[in-house]
Amino acid sequence: LSIFLNDLKTKKFALGSFFVIHNGLAGQIANLMLILAIFTIQPWIRGTFFISNY
Repeated sequence: LSIFLNDLKTKKFALGSFFVIHNGLAGQIANLMLILAIFTIQPWIRGTFFISNY
């Protein structure tokens, strides 16, 4: 029984750490995409702003 409980604990822990890692990765990817979007949109906005100024 104790072996079974230990196995269950390890599985739970593995699943938990997987979710943490997965969520962490998803968050990092989202942050990277956001940063990339900001960097690509900023010059474009600046460009159109300057064009409309002239």
